[in-house]
Order: sequence, then C-alpha cells, then structure tokens
Amino acid sequence: VADFHRTLLKGGLFMYPKDTKSPKGKLRFSFEAAPLAFIVEQAGGKASTGIQRILDITPTGIHDRLPLFIGSKKDVEMAEERLAATVKKGSWFKWLSG
Repeated sequence: VADFHRTLLKGGLFMYPKDTKSPKGKLRFSFEAAPLAFIVEQAGGKASTGIQRILDITPTGIHDRLPLFIGSKKDVEMAEERLAATVKKGSWFKWLSG
C-alpha cells in the first residue's frame, strides 16, 4: 500500500508481476488489487494484469491472486505494450530489465 501511495502522489508505475515463485501473481484480487484499482481509476489512472483491466475480472474464489500493473494510464499502457512484445518473443521476464 505504501508503494502505491507514493505512485499515486508522485506518479509512475507500481508493478507486482507474476514470477516463477508466484505463477498466478501474488496480490489477492478481493483484498488488494481491486480496491487499489478502483482508487487509481477514480484518480484518472489505470490498473491491469498486463493483459486485462483489473475491474473487468470476475473472481472465482475469495483468495484469487493476480499480477498487478498500476499507475498512470500512459505508464500502464507502456508496460502492457512491452509485455505483449516480449511474450511474442517467448520471454515473459526480459521486458522488466529492458
């Protein structure tokens, strides 16, 4: 929450992508991702899994987890574009360092 608060005040992008340790993502939809997504969208920003808008997701369980990319619309859309480009190349994680 503190990292998101800084992003909300100063701008930028907060990312919590999926990884090999948490292949579905780490943040819980109902308790973390959805409330933050609602706040950022009300402030004019965007929240995404990297593929889909967070608030368009219908959870299947109370503890569903997912990756989160949240911040300004411009920054989140840039992250989505870079993620899509590297997925086409076959590497999910290289985009983080590039």
